[in-house]
Amino acid sequence: MAANSSTPEIEYNQKSQPARNHRAILLREMQAILSHSSKFATENDSSSNYSRSIVLLDGKSLNQAELTAVARYGATCRLNETPKVVNNVQKSLETFHHELCSGKSIYGVNTGFGGSADLTSDAPEDLQIALLQMQQCAIINSSSQDPSRALLSSTMPEDWVRGAILVRCNSLMRGHSAVRLEVIETLIQLLELNLIPVIPLRGSISASGDLCPLSYIAGVLEGNPDIFVWSGKAGARHMVSAEHALKKANISPITFQPKEVLGLINDGILAQILTAMTVEALMGSSASFHPFIHSIRPHEGQIESAHSIEASLKGSKLVHHSGGGETKVNHLAQDRYATRTSPQWFGPLLEDLLLAHKQVKVELNSTTDNPLIDSSHDPPTIHNGGNFQAASLTSATEKTRYALQMVGRIVFAQSSELLNDSMNNGLPPNLSPDEPGVSFLSKGLDINMAAYMTELGFLANPVSSHVQSAEMGNQAVNSVALISARQTHQAIDVLSLMLATHTWTLCQAVDLRAIQVQIESEILPQVHGTCSDSFEKYFQPDTLTHLTKKVEDIIKRGLLDAAKVQSGQRYHNIAESAQKIWYEAFSDPERKALESAGHVQAISDPILAVRDWTKEMARVMLVTSKSVKETYAVTPDASHLLGKSSSKVYRFVRERLGVPFCRGLADHPTAKSNDSAISRGPKKTTGSQVSLIHSAIRNGDILGLLEDCIKDIESSIEVPK
Repeated sequence: MAANSSTPEIEYNQKSQPARNHRAILLREMQAILSHSSKFATENDSSSNYSRSIVLLDGKSLNQAELTAVARYGATCRLNETPKVVNNVQKSLETFHHELCSGKSIYGVNTGFGGSADLTSDAPEDLQIALLQMQQCAIINSSSQDPSRALLSSTMPEDWVRGAILVRCNSLMRGHSAVRLEVIETLIQLLELNLIPVIPLRGSISASGDLCPLSYIAGVLEGNPDIFVWSGKAGARHMVSAEHALKKANISPITFQPKEVLGLINDGILAQILTAMTVEALMGSSASFHPFIHSIRPHEGQIESAHSIEASLKGSKLVHHSGGGETKVNHLAQDRYATRTSPQWFGPLLEDLLLAHKQVKVELNSTTDNPLIDSSHDPPTIHNGGNFQAASLTSATEKTRYALQMVGRIVFAQSSELLNDSMNNGLPPNLSPDEPGVSFLSKGLDINMAAYMTELGFLANPVSSHVQSAEMGNQAVNSVALISARQTHQAIDVLSLMLATHTWTLCQAVDLRAIQVQIESEILPQVHGTCSDSFEKYFQPDTLTHLTKKVEDIIKRGLLDAAKVQSGQRYHNIAESAQKIWYEAFSDPERKALESAGHVQAISDPILAVRDWTKEMARVMLVTSKSVKETYAVTPDASHLLGKSSSKVYRFVRERLGVPFCRGLADHPTAKSNDSAISRGPKKTTGSQVSLIHSAIRNGDILGLLEDCIKDIESSIEVPK
């Protein structure tokens, strides 16, 4: 290509704004969750970074962050009861009653349902009860009375139900469903009082909406004594009947009017940051994230991912930052696929997730009933259609689940490389600071990761390819969106286990790198002194300096290469590998000539001198190594070696979560230890330490960390002048 070419392929500065979409959406929604949620902000807490806000439902503007804030973190929600919104709800009721009173046949109001729609009824109120009787038929095991076992039993987790209520209220506020405002207000009241319906986990094919699960919400509103809710404070939740719960809360049971039941019962930035941290732990190169590489294969997701990882590596002292084909001593010519091709791997996943995000956002602000009431025209009309067919949600959840599996696959590959001492560039076996063969610290985690990946790969299989015809053949195609969403939720759970495990191993690995860096920095200066003490009489100063530099290079390589050998033998082997430098030097004719001329001292037994030097050099390295390890164990801190994002992750784990650097066997709860000078609190198993990280990922404690990291990445984008 000509040097003056101005084709887009070589314009690799960070101008591509579309490539920022995924990060920008994540940042916006994290901030929304943090601002709405009682977990992170309170209305009267001046020390909080966020002042708590209220989620207003108007049928048009609900987003995923608000849904998450209400469903998982107890954010407050209210109905937007402005005249326009309320008028739309009221108009749909008036239109519906006008059509019903005029004697028209309206599906699900004076007709049967589904394949029985040819049957008619002159008792529309009874028909609403009949619909509930038809749908409230799922199995709820007695073990579900224990909330802690909900995920393992037959009922939905409470946060799913909270989310379902919120989305349904938002849809009803659009004014196309002929449901009274007092019904919607009662649903919101259930959320405020934390009276959450007990809903069966299975039984829906998401064909006419999720009729079966949502019929149990309707059953709560009518005060059904055989429908139940979760009640009580966190940690002491228990099941009570809907009849009892409404009475205690002074809520009047709802008597459903025609159609109301039908209207009621119609859902990788961390992995990229950890990729950057993996490059650091492996002492890899940032060259594969250079903007030029990705500008000439300009997929937006790939460009964004490459920039996220490259920006996260800035400031790292463990990474090789120079470009081109240059490599460091002790390093591959180029990093392996798990890190080097990560932008190409993450890129299409980010693009899929953007589309899934858009599909869910549209769905959150849609009307999914049948029939539908259009009060905006004169005269108003009632439409029969298939908005209840939730294939768009199935599409979104299938794409998301596939992306989760792909993220898990690359995390698994990175973890496998990190835990394999033949591939991890000199980290000790099993990431243990103990002597090799004494502790097998991370081997169990490696096995766990394989188990997690197997399950995640299984969950990635599509649900939509298993659709069955149902309900007299009327529902010949059905979206199975709820089943797909449940599978996706399980995939999220499994991937979070993998991310937590990988985070623990990365923090352990960079601590071990910090120890290696410190050992090298203290040993190398002593090489000069040891060589000088042993050989300064036999060589001229310039020659001795040159030889000492060669010895330093051999020792520097040996400190990494010999990690699998016991310490005593390891340092002897390293020193022994440098003997050839001295043997060759003593055999050099020029040195012999200088010796004959009396310019350097004669040596009677060079072999003995070299052996004495070897013993002393090995002793110095062993003593220095033990001292560094002991000192580091007291106040471990690798953050100064890491890039901006990795440093924040490391400090979050070590300081915020209190997960310490593991010293190996000494930190097992039943192991005896003489380290009385080190106060670390009660000892925990490795699994318990990893569980602390997992809890932070699943309960949202990590959101503030990710927000800070994304802000740092975004701020590094060069804005063209």
